[in-house]
Amino acid sequence: MVDWVRENVATVIRGNHDKVTLGAEILEWFNPVAKAAAIWTLAVLTPENCRYVQQLPKGPLAVDGYQIVHGSPLDEDEYLFGAEEVEQAFAYLDRDLTFFGHTHVQGGFTSTRRRAHDLRRALGRGIGRAGSESG
Repeated sequence: MVDWVRENVATVIRGNHDKVTLGAEILEWFNPVAKAAAIWTLAVLTPENCRYVQQLPKGPLAVDGYQIVHGSPLDEDEYLFGAEEVEQAFAYLDRDLTFFGHTHVQGGFTSTRRRAHDLRRALGRGIGRAGSESG
């Protein structure tokens, strides 16, 4: 997967599993399943791909007219799920359109006059929700 990302994705930021390549002490914060997955990943990463992952930048990262973050702009490991939580985060962001990755829920949030709007609701469908209709 890392080979494909390196060849096909222009902008990447690190996530919590990527940080494991920087030091094993991070694993103590993982639940047992996530810890096992991270240990497996470390075992199968090639040295070249491990160096690539170690050099991924921390978010937030501005890209053209949008921004990407892993968790929140203040804590890359914080979970933000709804517009109410994200609304507070926009005070620390440089773009009105931001994509958050840590939740593993597809979608994004946009800001109008510092009010956050969940793009999944704005599009009128449950993007990324298990068992939802795609409209």
